[in-house]
Amino acid sequence: RSGVFIKALMEELSKRKLKIPLRGIRDSAPATLEEDLDWLEETLART
Repeated sequence: RSGVFIKALMEELSKRKLKIPLRGIRDSAPATLEEDLDWLEETLART
């Protein structure tokens, strides 16, 4: 059942033709946290 809200949100956004990048932040390990924060910075820089 994990991610049920996000899946429903993404479906609704898609119906409305809205493209909003959503991604969970994995903070359980420094390497994955750094990877996710890099992705976030790159995504924000493109907007």
